[in-house]
Amino acid sequence: MPLGRYFPADAGLPARIVLYRRPVESRATDPGDLAELVRDVVVEQVAHMLGRSPEDIDPDYSDGRDGR
Repeated sequence: MPLGRYFPADAGLPARIVLYRRPVESRATDPGDLAELVRDVVVEQVAHMLGRSPEDIDPDYSDGRDGR
């Protein structure tokens, strides 16, 4: 299940990143895990938006963190 999505600019609307609250909340095990998960999803989507790797955006990013 997707946790977020990047929408490119279109028809006068700016580019945007959307995080899907319920899937993110249901995946997190505690408030600390929720914060890490939100950060990871934002980093992934910003990387997608800029055409870069997540590690370029956040050197501490790890795709396999906590089994995700």
